[in-house]
Amino acid sequence: TENRHSLVLLLCGTISLGATLAFARLPRIMPAPAKKNLTLQPQSVYEAMSPCDFALLPLELRELISTERREQDLPQFQHGWGDYDSQRTNLPKLIENSLDDLSYLRTLLVERLTDRSKLSQLQKMIAASKAKFRHDENKQAWQKDQVRLMGQWLADYLNDAGYEQWAVYPELFKAMLINAFPPIDKLDSKATVEQGTLLEFEDKQIHFMAVMDAHLAMHKGRD
Repeated sequence: TENRHSLVLLLCGTISLGATLAFARLPRIMPAPAKKNLTLQPQSVYEAMSPCDFALLPLELRELISTERREQDLPQFQHGWGDYDSQRTNLPKLIENSLDDLSYLRTLLVERLTDRSKLSQLQKMIAASKAKFRHDENKQAWQKDQVRLMGQWLADYLNDAGYEQWAVYPELFKAMLINAFPPIDKLDSKATVEQGTLLEFEDKQIHFMAVMDAHLAMHKGRD
């Protein structure tokens, strides 16, 4: 990818005026993120890792790996969704890691939302990356394969987790999925999150952060 930050921050939407006003106070009231001592290993170490093991590395470390590979003109890792059975035993660790990973992603988002130049840069990066994607047949084929793999992964997980009636009551499972990931951009069969004014793009990012906060709250509620 041209910039993994542009990929992990693609999801965006709008939020109420009250939440927007509340967000304006965040730089003053939000505690600084915990510092981590992350050490990069030689790229050969990560290249030898299985997709499952690589996915369990902290997101912040994976960002550093991506940056170094870009600087060394190495291809980016694109492990994608993979198959459910090979990942099943790692799911508890995946959930455990998600608290730190989501918190790190939130920190990146706040950094952009509090700096108009960085927010504008992100919007332009997403647009440039998607324009390049439209002319890359290999990336388009990979994306189509990921659509298939994601559907299979979700079906295998639901079956294994006891939700075997997803095919009998699709409308209920669709509603639960939408509740977990409410629209943060207009539902119009178009992937155009980067389009619009900078203010509109900002609103979408704020809405994404609200969804992320809901998942963080759910995670912390389990503890």
